[in-house]
This record gives sequence, structure tokens and C-alpha cells, in this order.
Amino acid sequence: MRLLLVALLAATVSGAGAVSYVALDPAEVRARALAHAIDGVRHSTDRAALLRSGERLLDFEEPEALLALLEHPMATRSGDVFDREWAVVVRWGVELHAAERARDARIRARLEALAHDATTPEQVRAEACYLIEELETPRFAVEPEGFERLKTVTVEPESRTLAEAAKPILEASPLPIDLASFAGATACFHAHDRPWRALIRFAQQLESRRTGIFAEIEVEGGAVQLIPRTASPVWGASAPREGWLEIPDPTDAVEAWDFRLRLDGDVARCVLPFGPDAEKKLRAVARSLGLTASEKATRTLVASR
Repeated sequence: MRLLLVALLAATVSGAGAVSYVALDPAEVRARALAHAIDGVRHSTDRAALLRSGERLLDFEEPEALLALLEHPMATRSGDVFDREWAVVVRWGVELHAAERARDARIRARLEALAHDATTPEQVRAEACYLIEELETPRFAVEPEGFERLKTVTVEPESRTLAEAAKPILEASPLPIDLASFAGATACFHAHDRPWRALIRFAQQLESRRTGIFAEIEVEGGAVQLIPRTASPVWGASAPREGWLEIPDPTDAVEAWDFRLRLDGDVARCVLPFGPDAEKKLRAVARSLGLTASEKATRTLVASR
């Protein structure tokens, strides 16, 4: 359901049977739409419908929307493909929240609670640690000046070429947006959001498990460019070797080398989160072990107490 931030009319009936109309405040309209979207997540029983409802909550930048995702029972599950799909939606929500830079303390508190709850699966705790790292070092740039914060754009969920899908965002952007690195790709997603947030969601949708590519947004010289990055495909339980935890670089570049984390002490087993960023994965591992990761060299981190 689209959220139209215009004054709606509420009908009231007097004792004499006369009908009068009162204009609803746009803030009240949005609050009602948010409450309806949250109810959709809380009461969905079908998995596909739940996933759609979760993605619809991304239309709202209010922290209550993200809290609804983090507090849903799915946030504490790990085991099958659907759980991973839900984890991706939650990560997208945290990435959007982190991009705002003005964060709600309840989000951090919920993630900390998940990260330290011994009753939740190890993979869930690993994901929570990754998302805390996302709050610390956001994936996406701060919204550049010139983007309208009171304007919304709508991207319909139809499978189209990249340029066609991005057209509402391109038209609303005060800066040129370069999509050349993803030429030939297609996109199918829904968004009814501010232009900059819609662009972030567009970049998120370009993630591909098949090709191992994810997108970053670079703002430089008065222009915006979507940059393809190689995603780390490794996740789940992993055993360090001689005190080193390594994440292979999946690129074919001759000069590519692994991301490495030096662990302080005898650590026999750890769990890597799903997220695409290899460095954040390693920092999340250190955090889950109660260690602090510091950079020693390019792609090499050292974890210590």
C-alpha cells in the first residue's frame, strides 16, 4: 500500500445524522500507515507475505519500523534459506538506519541484547555483531546536500532494466548518478521513500548471491556513482589455523590476498556472519569473542583484549 503524505479526510457523524469531514494531519496519516505496516509483519503467517511485509517496513525511516524487524521472532532464528533472507532484510534496515548517522539508542540496545543472549543461535549472535559494526562504520555515505528530505519517490516492483527501474530516483536526484558499472543488469523492487534512501535501497537490491557482487555508493566531485564490490561468500562456523582466521578473497585478481584476523589466545571455533563485507565479518568475530580488532596492515586485523 502506498503511503501518500497528503491530508486525508475523516468522516464523523453527528447525533442529527449530519456528516462532517476533518482533515487529518500528514504526520497522523504516516503514523497510521506505520502502525498498519508493523501489524502486517506481526500478524503475517505465510512466509512470502512476511518477507514482503518486512521489506515494506523499509519505506519508513522511523526507528519503530526497524525495531519491529529486530523484535520479530524471525530475528532469533537461524537454520534455513528463509532465515537468511529475513536476515538480509534486517541488515538492509540497519544499513539505512546507520546511513542517517542520527541513530536511535534502542536499535543499538536491541542488537547488543541479541549479540549477548546465550539462548539464541550462534549465527544470530554473529549477525547482531556484524550489524553493530555497521552502526560503527556505515556502508553508505551521508546524504549529500541538495537531496529533498520532504519529497518521496515511488519505485514499482516490476522487473525492468536498471535505467528504467532507477528512473524515478534519477529524476529526483540533484546530482548525476552513474550506473554504468551495472549496465545490463535488471532490477525488481518496491520503494516509496526519500530520494537518497531510495537510492540506497536500489544499491542494496543490486546484491547478487550468484555473482558475489554488492554495490557501494560513492559521492565525489558533485556526482554519484554506484561501485561494484566483491562480496565475501564465507559464513558459518570456522576454525582458526594457528591463531589466524582467514577469509579468502573470491576475486581472480593476481594481487588479491586474503583478509586475516589474528586472534589473541586459544580460539578453536568462531562463527562468521552472512554480510558481504569481509572486514566487518572479522571485526564481528572479534566482538563476539569479547575482543577488540585493530588494523595492523591492509586486510590484516589483530584482535586483543
